[in-house]
Amino acid sequence: MKNIITSIFLIAYLLSGCALAADISASSVNVVAFENVPVSILRAQPGPVITSLSTYPNYIEFQRSGQQVKGSVGALGSFEMNMSVNMNYSDGTHRLYDKTQSAYWLALNTQGLFMQFSPPSQSTGDVWDESGQKYAFVLTMTEASFRGDVKPLDNGKTYLGRPGMAFKGIYIDSTSASTAGAITINKSAGRIKIAAGQTSVIVTNDLAKTASHVFANVATKDASAKSAQVTPADGSFEVTINAPTDQEVAVDFFIVN
Repeated sequence: MKNIITSIFLIAYLLSGCALAADISASSVNVVAFENVPVSILRAQPGPVITSLSTYPNYIEFQRSGQQVKGSVGALGSFEMNMSVNMNYSDGTHRLYDKTQSAYWLALNTQGLFMQFSPPSQSTGDVWDESGQKYAFVLTMTEASFRGDVKPLDNGKTYLGRPGMAFKGIYIDSTSASTAGAITINKSAGRIKIAAGQTSVIVTNDLAKTASHVFANVATKDASAKSAQVTPADGSFEVTINAPTDQEVAVDFFIVN
């Protein structure tokens, strides 16, 4: 009975146009497909399902009844293994099954693991080129890159590094002022300048809050200016040095929220 079910499934599958006879290694595969609500199963045993299509991707597609979104597992790129949700790559072009939903797909190739993404789009073209964010993250043996915020799942419970397992360095985007006086720097770090004879400067910064911790350090060797005090506010902060000087003084700052 089992062999009869298998034969019927294989014949129906081949006649449906979903696969060519050359695409399945019949000598090594026993394919069983059946549905027992609410579970559907596709099982290949004991050997592999071998496909030989060279023009279009090779994959197995999954869909829940009544929904437009589909998922797939297979070889979609050249050459990479993929697992995707809501991404239609049947003809080699990235399209959305449900244009009102986002699409995510994992690509595993000889370079590493890549999470790819496209927001909802009404485009009929390739969303990878037109609206896709390319990569949400890239993970290799030498790099871990992310698009967007990187944050812990629980507040105040995650360490960045550990004793004996510290980071070698940290790089923060910053801007250095070219002239003295009030300035806008919308970054966590930077260098401002206070003119000779002055003791303070206002820095407009959209990261600054009244409760921010803003650290400042006098970066110019000077006989009078030894320290700097910071008064934060929403959208700005004021840097004040301890005494006026006869020369222009640079002050570095760093914001922690």
